[in-house]
Amino acid sequence: MKKILIVEDEAPLAKVLNIQFQNAKLDVTMAKDGIDALEKLKLNKPDLILLDLWLPKMNGFSFLEKIKQTDAYKKIPVIIFSNLSEKSDITRGLALGAEEYIEKLSITLEDLVKRVQHHLK
Repeated sequence: MKKILIVEDEAPLAKVLNIQFQNAKLDVTMAKDGIDALEKLKLNKPDLILLDLWLPKMNGFSFLEKIKQTDAYKKIPVIIFSNLSEKSDITRGLALGAEEYIEKLSITLEDLVKRVQHHLK
């Protein structure tokens, strides 16, 4: 079973994402911020990370930069899933090593699951 780490601080959205991805037969680990996500990475290395950017304690950009500089984690594909839609945010996220940048309001949950499954193949 493929494992994904979802880094999302908005509890209602995190709950919906967790259910949606579990229904898609994925092993889901949830993290509420960048620091929490780093701890979860040490315990259970995922096959993919779904990453929000606007997070408490450590934002998504800092988290992404840190894991892409760490040999053990740098090959894990990261999909940014964020409300930030400025071109500069998108460019920065992709430059830091994200596979894809998806704006939260531009995609359905069903299509998000399909995008994640595509990257897990």
